[in-house]
Amino acid sequence: MRATAESVDGKFAALACAVLFAAAGVASHAQAPVQGAPTPAAPAPAAAGQPPVAQPSAARPSEFPKVSLTAGRSTVLATDFNITRIAITNPAVADAAVVQPREILIDGKTAGTISLIVWGPNGRTQYDVVVEQPVTALQQNLAMLFPGEDIQVSTSDDSTILSGQVSSTNVMRPLAILELSVSLLNHGRS
Repeated sequence: MRATAESVDGKFAALACAVLFAAAGVASHAQAPVQGAPTPAAPAPAAAGQPPVAQPSAARPSEFPKVSLTAGRSTVLATDFNITRIAITNPAVADAAVVQPREILIDGKTAGTISLIVWGPNGRTQYDVVVEQPVTALQQNLAMLFPGEDIQVSTSDDSTILSGQVSSTNVMRPLAILELSVSLLNHGRS
């Protein structure tokens, strides 16, 4: 039984390190470029093998294209018009900068949804930028450290939630401590 306890303690230590690095935003890899979705009022013809790009339009709130990314990561939004100006509603959630005449670099900072407005020579386009907490790496680490266990990671506002069913208390104990640690980290950032 002692080997099992040491194995669980070792898994917990590795998991705790992975969570701390993820929570601190150590993983800041760039995400794949996002091509803005054209609005129905101004469809963009797609070139062979190329996804459509954004065009200026006056979309209604329910029609705003969505740009999704993870906190601590970046993505590029391409347009098919020269950008003359941009505005973002909350730079604490995400920041944006024009990096080429037709490209915007968006950096996710913390979980939330904000608006990005892009002006061009013939109008403007508005986007909903959705920044989510980075749970993918944590989910992968849990699957690797506790193979065969039913553990899900989700987020709600600024909280990380662990849920599911595990096979024994030897698995549950380190997960309960991990969840408490993540909770303390999340509340410490506020």
